[in-house]
Amino acid sequence: MTCAPDPADILLINPPSGLFYGLGPNFAPIGLFSLAAVLREGGFSVTVLNANYFPDYQTAVPAWAGSGWRRPDEYYYADDGDNPVWERVLAFIDRVDPKLVGFSCHDLAVGGVKRLARILKERSPARVVAVGGPTPAGAPDIFQDCASLSPKAAGPTVDYLLTGEGEVTLLELARSLSANGWRPQYPPPDESGKPIAGLHWAGGEGFTFTSLRPPLADLDVLPDPEREYYWLDYDAGRVVKDAQLNGLATSRGCVKACRFCGARTIWPGPVRYRDIGRVLREAADLRARHGYDFQHFSIFDDDFLARPQRVFDFCRGLAELGDDYIFRCYGRVNNLQDEAVIEALLGAGCQEIWVGVESGSQRVLRSLGKGITVPQIRKLDRLFHNYDFPWLAFIILGTPQEDESDILATLNLLREGHFPAIQPFTFQPYTGTDLFRELREAGRIDYDDIIRGHQNLHQCFSQLVERPRFFELLEELNRLAESRRAAWFRDFYLTPEETEAALDLENRTAAWLMERPGRWLALGPERQLRWLAALRHYRGIAVDLTPVDVDAGAANTTRFGRIETPAEARGRDWAGLLVAAPADQAELWLSRARELAPGAPVTFIGAGGGGGPEGPLYWRRVAELCRRRRG
Repeated sequence: MTCAPDPADILLINPPSGLFYGLGPNFAPIGLFSLAAVLREGGFSVTVLNANYFPDYQTAVPAWAGSGWRRPDEYYYADDGDNPVWERVLAFIDRVDPKLVGFSCHDLAVGGVKRLARILKERSPARVVAVGGPTPAGAPDIFQDCASLSPKAAGPTVDYLLTGEGEVTLLELARSLSANGWRPQYPPPDESGKPIAGLHWAGGEGFTFTSLRPPLADLDVLPDPEREYYWLDYDAGRVVKDAQLNGLATSRGCVKACRFCGARTIWPGPVRYRDIGRVLREAADLRARHGYDFQHFSIFDDDFLARPQRVFDFCRGLAELGDDYIFRCYGRVNNLQDEAVIEALLGAGCQEIWVGVESGSQRVLRSLGKGITVPQIRKLDRLFHNYDFPWLAFIILGTPQEDESDILATLNLLREGHFPAIQPFTFQPYTGTDLFRELREAGRIDYDDIIRGHQNLHQCFSQLVERPRFFELLEELNRLAESRRAAWFRDFYLTPEETEAALDLENRTAAWLMERPGRWLALGPERQLRWLAALRHYRGIAVDLTPVDVDAGAANTTRFGRIETPAEARGRDWAGLLVAAPADQAELWLSRARELAPGAPVTFIGAGGGGGPEGPLYWRRVAELCRRRRG
């Protein structure tokens, strides 16, 4: 790999958008990687640029916004012509000097794509510009102003829009342009002389559509996504390779058709699946071939868990690779009701699942077309809690027809449950979705709202909640999310030193318990109790351990047995009381132990002072115990 990008026929760009709100590149542009692989296989030189990441120019989230909220109504990033991001992107384009520039565009990036396309054409009228992605598929007419002739650009600022899957369409377009000396034709012909399917071509007063291109029936005909020419840093010094951006795609599409989600716009038609054996070979190849560590990766499927047997096959195969992979994925509530699926994911190294909960109101869930129930959400929360599985619940407020009682139901669901991490959103009507069409037909939204309003702090599409009250409830949700998020990161993301200390204490605790058979009553915070119960279960320790949650108002059944209430535990004979708690809580739990069983000997785990194993109690997750047991 050279230290500066080589000239290339084609440059594919993930345009700037989230960086203007202080957001880093959370995901790799896996779609552009696939396009690059097909083009390179077709004989073209290609470079991929993530223009959504500038280490020097990440714009901070405004101080007024609070955590998690993006920007005020009046701030529109594409109007900020002085931002150095634009020139840095344009300088990179000049360095590569492509014949064809292709942008992948979602709703939030429309303004930036239009700006860059206009400047590109004004500087180099002969350079061809094409735009694909979710927005051209869902609302191609949002680009109508780019199709007419521009005096400065001597032509349209965007030559072509690609809709649907772009691999075959873009390859045919590149071949047509190359055969014509990289001069655009309107419409461009394929090898048989017919207009290329899947394209809108510029000319006159707008774009003209050719014809639909059917989705690929077999995803395994595509080459593996190409990552060799993926650039993050626009100074010529290096290619940045970020482990957070590693990812695999094992399918396209979603079995559901939620009325607010753009998955069906991006991937119309039935869900198509890649061969699991090929996916596993790709993971192993990436780990072996690339200089960066591919141990941590994401699965980008909209619904990776839709087919349990396929999940089992993937998890078993990944574990057999023996490289200790760690991954995260998306999941639907109704696909996470089975402990067998959860255990398979844990055993394979899944350490995070992002789940679209959206609401605690059954009425809102129905209006969104989610196909899930509130009892299913509660069950999922209990199952994940029993396994200490870190997961993130997406929550949406401000949906059409949502009223205050619906929002309060959502807040109550989150407060009453465990929900270790919550990501609040305000409702965003994505182009191409049912709810977007309904709102536009009702005159409640236009394209400027889409470009300017993505996840806007002041955005609310419900007409049944007064805006001041909506903002109060939104802020309440945000405070709850922040309180859970702080605990989530502390509990699940330990430093290597903390992890080593936790494992050491776990080993010494297991040895200590093995030498002391008998009936022990265990006290402490609930998570430590479940840690002790899992430790006993997976290490096969012959101790009659009865966990008691002093603060519990009712019995809590877990997969490792019941956590009892104080009333159930009183009056029994104990070999001793075992307290597992952090050092700063030692006195608190000592007093509670004496209230529950006066005179019984007390031993501390972690806190010290009682003859038990001592050390900082960074308790190991049940997930880690599950993984090691299976290993």
